[in-house]
Amino acid sequence: MHDVGRFLNRLLGLPPEIQNKLFELFVCILDLLIQNARTEGHLDSGIVDMKANSVELQGNPKTVHVDHMSGASTMLFTFTLNRGMKWESALSLLEEKQKDYPGLPNSGFYESRREWLGRRHFILAFEGFWMAYTPSAIFDYIIRQVLVHAAVAR
Repeated sequence: MHDVGRFLNRLLGLPPEIQNKLFELFVCILDLLIQNARTEGHLDSGIVDMKANSVELQGNPKTVHVDHMSGASTMLFTFTLNRGMKWESALSLLEEKQKDYPGLPNSGFYESRREWLGRRHFILAFEGFWMAYTPSAIFDYIIRQVLVHAAVAR
């Protein structure tokens, strides 16, 4: 981080037009690095609020470090967050929309092409003629572990 501060400080010695262009370039590169870290799962956001429909503790907490001077321990808690819908609710919603709007072949579940947080995710999408100038309306119902729920439900 020391080099970034030095770089930004050195920018101040340049004419404002050049400062603006170089700072714009710096911000673009920084945004790209942050996006890549986020995509690869290496971005540490620090303390964040976790919003979910339900949160479950997975297993027992693990001690990952004990300070030799104070004896204080650092504990690792692993949680599972459910930010989507239950499989049964999503399937019921799809069946309801298919009854109300028959003949919309593109409505259904779509699997993401990329993994996020180590898993594939699913989106329940409805084709809709009721959206002005939009060929399809997508409702972002992310279904976590939909294959597991589908196997259990059947």
